[in-house]
Amino acid sequence: MIRKILFALSSGLSLAVLFTWNTLAQTTTSSSLELNYLKPGSYILEDIQITGNKSLESEALLAISSLSVGDTIQIPGPSITNALEKLWNQKIIKNVSIYASQVVGDRMTLSLHVVESSRLSTYFFTGITKREEKKFSEELNLIRGKIVTPKLIKSVKDMLKKGFVEKGYRNVEVDVTSVPDPLDNDYNQLNIHVHKGEKFIINKILIKGNNHISSPLLKAQLEHFQEKPRFTLVRDVLYKIGTLQPIRKGGILWNMPDLEQTIVYLKTHCIPFSSKFIEQKYQADKKRLLQYYQNQGYRDAAIVQDTVYKVRDGLLNIALNIEEGTKYYIRNIHWVGNYIHDTSTLNKILHIRRGDVYNATLLQQRLKFNPIGSDISSLYMDDGYLFFSVEPVEVAIEDDQVDLELRVHEGTQATIQAIDIRGNTYTHENIIRRELKTLPGDKFSRAKLIRSQRELAMLNVFDPNKIDIIPLPNPTNNTVDLIYKVKEAPNFNAKVGATWGSGAKFGFYLDLGTNNFSLNNILHGKVPIGDLQSLHIKAQFWGKYHQDFSLQFVEPWLTGQKPTALSLTISKSFQQYGESSSSSNSDQKQKVHTGSLGSFEIKTGLGKRLAWPDDYFSLRTGIGYKLYNYRNYNVLGNDTKLTGLTHDLNLEFMLERNSLDQPNYPMKGSLVSLQVKLTPPYSLFSKQHTKKANIQEKIKITEYHQTMLDIGLFYNLFGDWVLNLFGNVGALGSYLPKHGVGPFGRFSMGGKGLSDFSLLGKELISLRGYPEEYILPVDKISGYEGGVLFNKVGLELRHPIIKSTMLFIYGLVFAEAGNTWAHYSDWKLTDIKKSTGLGLRFYLPLIGSIGLDWGHGFDKTGADKLEVHWSIGASSR
Repeated sequence: MIRKILFALSSGLSLAVLFTWNTLAQTTTSSSLELNYLKPGSYILEDIQITGNKSLESEALLAISSLSVGDTIQIPGPSITNALEKLWNQKIIKNVSIYASQVVGDRMTLSLHVVESSRLSTYFFTGITKREEKKFSEELNLIRGKIVTPKLIKSVKDMLKKGFVEKGYRNVEVDVTSVPDPLDNDYNQLNIHVHKGEKFIINKILIKGNNHISSPLLKAQLEHFQEKPRFTLVRDVLYKIGTLQPIRKGGILWNMPDLEQTIVYLKTHCIPFSSKFIEQKYQADKKRLLQYYQNQGYRDAAIVQDTVYKVRDGLLNIALNIEEGTKYYIRNIHWVGNYIHDTSTLNKILHIRRGDVYNATLLQQRLKFNPIGSDISSLYMDDGYLFFSVEPVEVAIEDDQVDLELRVHEGTQATIQAIDIRGNTYTHENIIRRELKTLPGDKFSRAKLIRSQRELAMLNVFDPNKIDIIPLPNPTNNTVDLIYKVKEAPNFNAKVGATWGSGAKFGFYLDLGTNNFSLNNILHGKVPIGDLQSLHIKAQFWGKYHQDFSLQFVEPWLTGQKPTALSLTISKSFQQYGESSSSSNSDQKQKVHTGSLGSFEIKTGLGKRLAWPDDYFSLRTGIGYKLYNYRNYNVLGNDTKLTGLTHDLNLEFMLERNSLDQPNYPMKGSLVSLQVKLTPPYSLFSKQHTKKANIQEKIKITEYHQTMLDIGLFYNLFGDWVLNLFGNVGALGSYLPKHGVGPFGRFSMGGKGLSDFSLLGKELISLRGYPEEYILPVDKISGYEGGVLFNKVGLELRHPIIKSTMLFIYGLVFAEAGNTWAHYSDWKLTDIKKSTGLGLRFYLPLIGSIGLDWGHGFDKTGADKLEVHWSIGASSR
């Protein structure tokens, strides 16, 4: 048979046309095959044969080639070329050739011969630790059966090099070889050898040429690089005090440092960790350094020379030579193209005047997007002018003066046409739409887009970092379509945890629930998810004889038309206590329960979002009933054992303003709430509290009024650093002062405030650095335990450690102080318990928030001032 090779493709070769006849056997053909590029011949595929394949299915290869029996193809022509390319692009073969095995008239039999690429059986590391092997194995994802190609080998090399360079190994070398597997000839194994070389950290950063900006200030701009660890803060402070620098002219007592100066000082004298040299981050930090110069007016600043050199083993110096240039100032600002708003209005918002330092970054913020105030673009875009643009142009530069021309294109107002929502796999679309501030037919507003993004984040069912809004403007008809892209967060939480507290010591905590429940879906036989209803079932066990259970349901949109929330909570608690005694029939000790306390509570409420003073406000009202059932129990806290029932019927009002940007890690905004809880004033029209009434009658029905104020302020200092300032105040009183305050609803302070479900309605106020209920004052007159007044203030400085959808961790340092008093007359501003410490917060899907804090209580008695707190969930105050 005479065989003609039409095309062939091999590893490392390009497409080729071969003209050589290869006589393999004697055969007879009805016609000979001649290749004529000027006049290709047409042939019908009589048959297609595939040879050489071992693990690959012939049908699959034939499907990839797009060749089929009965097709009419041209020789030479694109069909054969395309088939080769398609097979080659799959990266599953390393050689492929197509030839005509038989030609009879205009009918042809094609043969496809393939040589499969080697597949991976296993791989071996040398030169690295077991821990590093595990880490890179997860990242490389080299699974058995993967095709071994030069591209795969290169990607393994690149990934390992990048990983070790980021660890400080600048001269790492990686060698990857593919060798046949001795146990299976159809597979190859990879031998990966890593020569890490020397690990480098930064020793010193040397800066020259900076005549107007100090080196410490410039070093502080290098985000990823700091010098070798050192702590010289104490030595520097003592030196300055010894030389009387604070009281000298220009000292700290004359000129208090601002935040930036304080950070620079601390970064100069407190360097806890070394920095590894990474080229990519080095280039980024040089740009940051020049950007800082330009923000100070040095428009032409440049790094004329930079050197990274080895000092000794493992240490590098970075030398930067800077040419600062001239410091420029604004001389004239001229607006062009503004017709809707006059120049005076624009200048007022721009707030940059003649003689100001020329700061291009600040100029862009005031023109385009100002994170801490208003800007020119928002003035127009919040009024529908989506097509607005403004560009600053330097029209003149003389000496150190710059003239700017701000060229405005106002455009026309745009109307929102269509709104598309994508990514909501569980949450119903109408539920999302009701939270949006943008509606079809409305004028476009950038502020409403930002607010809509915030509202979606606050629902706590979407990943706040994956909420994206894409405007699709259409200038031809002055409309814009909006696409809201969301990513669902885990909808079900199963929180299981433990914490330490007083009394039973060890507590077990369980919380099953979701913030995206759907009662309507249950009624229609569907999965009960998607309507943003909240359903939580909680249980807590403190020792063998203390149990708490609760069920909570919240419907945020009661009628489906307006944001009126309905809440329902049912809870039950029970506690027994006893002492050991010997049985008369046995010497074995048995537990005899001598007292118990139980409670049952049901409460419901309505909440409504307000439009005034602004739409961050909400008002909630509720009514609750709680029944206390005690037997031989120390209800009063003064060792008086009582048996009976106590009824607590109360009304609750809460006014809240919540402008946080997201629920789990707020970067900015505030949360302020004023809560008033009160019972009917029975003493005004009954004899319950007369002197003749016994104590049992006095506490049969509770009577009090309680006021709580909680304030939380969040400030984004820079980057991901967040400062949280908080304060809490609470007061408990009676309608007739002569009757005093009863034993119910009093305050205790200490720990994390999560120790109990508050059997006696006690308000547990957290204060880290102290044990649970460490501060528990006693009323000297009645003997009741707990305070009637408390206040607490504090701050936290937070920064993320790990930011991902599956795990979010941030660290914090805190300082707080507070106290509670049994009488209003006992209150003193300086009578507070202080603490400081640090902590971690973990947010995990299906679990929620886990907190761990180490606190030092300055006013805690005893030698051990350290207290460790850990919990699941968060305390409200």
